[in-house]
Amino acid sequence: MLASLYSIVAGAMLNPEPVPVYELMPGFQIGVYGSCFLFIFLVIAGLYRKILPLVLLGYAMVYVIGVLIPLLGYVVSMMNYFASVG
Repeated sequence: MLASLYSIVAGAMLNPEPVPVYELMPGFQIGVYGSCFLFIFLVIAGLYRKILPLVLLGYAMVYVIGVLIPLLGYVVSMMNYFASVG
């Protein structure tokens, strides 16, 4: 995790133009794209109400796998970095 943090810092130093941090996190974009596609499926499931709970469950799973877990890993790596520096 620290290697990915160092690569983010080095990339920010080499390319000073502002890049959103979430684009650098692995897996975050998968969750964003998955949530966009699942929103379309959610609209379709609104028409067919019997499969709506299954679509909501899939939406929650993709969100947790694609967004929350990489975000948590990024926060933990930042905490480890600042703990080792300080």
